[in-house]
Amino acid sequence: MPIEIRHIILRREDLAYAVTDYAHRTGMKIPYGRIIGSDLKSGGGHTMSFNVVEDRTGRKSEFKIGNEDLLSAVLMYCGTRKIPIPVHGAKRLKIVRETVALEITSNIDDDKVPLLNELLRESEIVPINRIDDREVDAVLAGGD
Repeated sequence: MPIEIRHIILRREDLAYAVTDYAHRTGMKIPYGRIIGSDLKSGGGHTMSFNVVEDRTGRKSEFKIGNEDLLSAVLMYCGTRKIPIPVHGAKRLKIVRETVALEITSNIDDDKVPLLNELLRESEIVPINRIDDREVDAVLAGGD
């Protein structure tokens, strides 16, 4: 079986939507308003703090979401957006600047993932042009 490593990087606004949608669907209490910023911390898991301006009062407040809920929010977001996620792949969150990336790996031990990522980073990338169906038909027919 081939090894698969996928990264799905959410934009900040996608992450904000994912977290608020998850909170509303699960009954998690969060301030009602517009998210104006976030802070992501790692260490024994991820904790994300969101800064919110409440719609009615204009007051600023904050709420936090932990690692498991954050991962669940991202997976729910992918599901509602029809982004395919393998059932049996290992899933983990990575901090990418001010947002997160969902890393999905299949057919590789967790301890080997950093090494493989490093090898890929050092590899030469050779662009391959997309061939349209007419070109494939011509090649198969023996023409130019």
